[in-house]
Amino acid sequence: MKGDFEFVLDLAEEFFALDEVQKKFKLINEHQFTGWEIWFQIEFASFLQQHDAVAEIIREFGYSIDKRMRGSQTRMHIDFLIRKKRSSRSAYIALEIKQNQSASSCVNGMMNDIQKIWKLKRSENDLRSMWCLGIYPTVEGENITRIIDKQSKLVGIELPKHLIQTSKIPNTIFSFTLL
Repeated sequence: MKGDFEFVLDLAEEFFALDEVQKKFKLINEHQFTGWEIWFQIEFASFLQQHDAVAEIIREFGYSIDKRMRGSQTRMHIDFLIRKKRSSRSAYIALEIKQNQSASSCVNGMMNDIQKIWKLKRSENDLRSMWCLGIYPTVEGENITRIIDKQSKLVGIELPKHLIQTSKIPNTIFSFTLL
């Protein structure tokens, strides 16, 4: 699992290091654009499709939800399924994307996505691992760690510390967290 975490982290870091991506984040900040998650997903999908280490990506793949856990919802869609080169054709890494102007709201959305993935119908679950990537304006110091701890406790999710990474997006006011 740590190998998948490092793989997704490397992809995110490479993407955020691109000058063109950093310029667009500056525009988002300067013009106070909101709701740019779909833009991000399209840009990231384009990046992944061209990446040498990625064999395949699938966007918005639908899964059935286990009847015992679903409530009124019967299907869910995962933002990205990513298959590494030289991996089994049915071994996908799930990646959910969240974006928010509030770090706390972003992390809360990430926790909700983790809970959502746990509701997948086991007979349809071909996921080798699942990750959430959240993007939000940078918060100072240890605040993001406290936010993650607080939000994970609120929803009853225990997150291994070695599988959480927060980094500033270079030359922008934004940061990202992968968990």
